[in-house]
Amino acid sequence: MIKKCLICNSEFVAKNSFVKKGDGKFCSRKCYGKWRALYFRGNKNSAWRGGKIEQTCKICGKQFLSDRRFILKGYGFLCSKKCRHKWQSKTYRGKNHIKWLGKTSIATQIRATAQYKEWRQNVFIRDRFTCRKCNDNRGGNLQAHHIRLLSVLIKEAKNLMPLFDIETAIMAYTPIWNISNGITLCEKCHKKTKHVVKNPNL
Repeated sequence: MIKKCLICNSEFVAKNSFVKKGDGKFCSRKCYGKWRALYFRGNKNSAWRGGKIEQTCKICGKQFLSDRRFILKGYGFLCSKKCRHKWQSKTYRGKNHIKWLGKTSIATQIRATAQYKEWRQNVFIRDRFTCRKCNDNRGGNLQAHHIRLLSVLIKEAKNLMPLFDIETAIMAYTPIWNISNGITLCEKCHKKTKHVVKNPNL
């Protein structure tokens, strides 16, 4: 049977069995796809979820359209990537960050204490203010490194003394302040150090 395509109006041959079933309206898959794009969009589509809703950006206050499905999931309140980055920098920081374990802030506090500065000085004195890997003896370039990482020792202190607050547990945990667990490294060697430095014969 000769039929005329509903999209491009070109004539084509269609089987009678297809025409009887209600098919045979398009000359090709391309035209069929164009027809679906025209007539199965928006609320006519089986996947329709209500369309977009006007929202106000929580960062810049700009009005924009957001997909309803994003709003239902708790998203869709930021108008752009720029505003999303600003929101994340304000919201997900410190204890609210997804990777927050408490160790970074605590480690920083430890390094600011007089007890840590005394431990570092004693490590330098024992090593004669010289990097134990490259023998660099430039004083301002030297750093004291925990052979067993400070972050590991903090976790141990927290687990072994659960009844104490973390600050008290750390200050009382001897391995953190043992100079045999420290080694003097220059800044360059320290950056190359991954996790554990083999304890040298002192």
